[in-house]
Amino acid sequence: MAWTLTDDVGVYRAATGELLRSDPVRNTVLLSVLESLSRLGPTAFGDASPVLGWWSPDGAPEAAVLRTPPRPMLLTALPGKSAQQLARALADRGGDLPGVNGPEADATALAAAWRAITGMSSRTHQRQRLYRLGTLVPPARPPAGAARIATGADAALVGSWLSAFTAEIGEPEAAEDIVADRLDRGHLILWEVTGEPVSLAGHTDVIAGVARIGPVYTPPGLRGRGYAGGVTAAASELAQARGAEAVILFTDMRTRRATRFTAGWATRRWRTGLSLCSAADVPPQGGRRTAVLADKCECLLRRVPVRSRPPLLVVRLPPTWYNRPNDRQHGSRGARRRRT
Repeated sequence: MAWTLTDDVGVYRAATGELLRSDPVRNTVLLSVLESLSRLGPTAFGDASPVLGWWSPDGAPEAAVLRTPPRPMLLTALPGKSAQQLARALADRGGDLPGVNGPEADATALAAAWRAITGMSSRTHQRQRLYRLGTLVPPARPPAGAARIATGADAALVGSWLSAFTAEIGEPEAAEDIVADRLDRGHLILWEVTGEPVSLAGHTDVIAGVARIGPVYTPPGLRGRGYAGGVTAAASELAQARGAEAVILFTDMRTRRATRFTAGWATRRWRTGLSLCSAADVPPQGGRRTAVLADKCECLLRRVPVRSRPPLLVVRLPPTWYNRPNDRQHGSRGARRRRT
């Protein structure tokens, strides 16, 4: 068996560091989670020990996985028969696999291999698209207010907003140690209007020249005013000032809200990712961000690869755009196209 599984963060980092840093954009989540584990300890994300592994069929690692229970398993690309061998190694170890998060083809391959061994079916939890910042374009009329770096004095507010954010997207709540660490390192930014916080964004550590924006959260009653766009631009600018050569951002492919806070980015689509979870873990169908797309993960391989599409340019939008309901805006555009 070519897979090595461990819970030793130092051993894992020594074995996989070169592989993960060889593509820091696509491996951004594994790198940032590994950085936190290395700095804060193996239980930074929860009481259970992490599940760490790498695949070395001919010596040097060619694939890696990382899981911090109860969260899904994170994947690099899984070449050759690594997905099938990983499923067998996890099953033989007696571990569970409640979710998989990675490139679409690889996540689907591992879910299918796990189903073949255990009989557990999987469903789509979320589809994500990764954007890379090209040029940060300041809005002609920025939203009211200004950005500032959050501090320890903001811990209660930031903690409550992050709890609301994770509940909204259907993910486990952020660990207190992780939140405190991000505040201590100045990685969370607040947008304020007349001294009152109205929106939050953050960036990860700059690793191998890459920083990832996230989370981005505005309380529901304050949305639609451009605050998320303002704080995202501020977080992006701060990450660049701290040495990031590439600033990236994941968005949920089923929500149009992402367009609002990428409106100041001139970007291109990087890749499509897929998050799968076991059927028992999926919220009832119909949720805005976690609706089931298919009963079988094999049905999910119908999307044209992102790499084959032309570059995407996200242009600046007039401030009035933020205040238009999506259904009215898109309906009027459709009406104009039909008339022409």
